[in-house]
This record gives sequence, C-alpha cells and structure tokens, in this order.
Amino acid sequence: MDEILKALRRLQASVDYLITQQALQEREFFIMSAALDDLSVKVERCNTVMDSAATLLTSLSAEIRSLKDDPAALEALAARLEDETDELAAAVVANTSSDEDDGA
Repeated sequence: MDEILKALRRLQASVDYLITQQALQEREFFIMSAALDDLSVKVERCNTVMDSAATLLTSLSAEIRSLKDDPAALEALAARLEDETDELAAAVVANTSSDEDDGA
C-alpha cells in the first residue's frame, strides 16, 4: 500500500509540474503575442510614413519641374523645403524611442 501511495504522490507531483509548465508557456505565449501586435502596429505606421514620404517626393519633383524657369520661385521652394526638413527632423527625433525606452 505504501508503494502505491508513493507512486500516486510522484504522479501528482509530475502532474503539478506539468500544469505549472503549461501555465508558464501560456503566459509567454501571451507576452509574445502582445509583442507581435505592437511590432505589427509599428510596421504599419512605418509603411504609412514611407508612403507619405514617397508621395511628398513625387509632388516635390513635379513642383521643381514646373518652376524650372522661375529662379525666385525655386529659391522660395528651396527655403520652404529646408524649413519643412528641419520640422520633420525634429519630429523624428521627438518620436523615436531609444533602446532604453523600449526596455531593450
């Protein structure tokens, strides 16, 4: 009878261990799932920004071509472009997290 009780206790300990391991794996799965969701959002945001940049460059190219015979207008466009570039650079710096911010 003692041997049966010992075997049952070992079996119960094994079951408890497996339940604990399953709970840990489920927790890690949810953590990884949340991280993947966050990464997907960041990738989508990056794609949106890249599409916007491509549109901007295309329109800028067309505007330069249309102003090729007007040096004063080209100079004004260049000044506006410099101002907008400075604003964009400041926004990128302000909205870019460092590795420390991400917990990496």
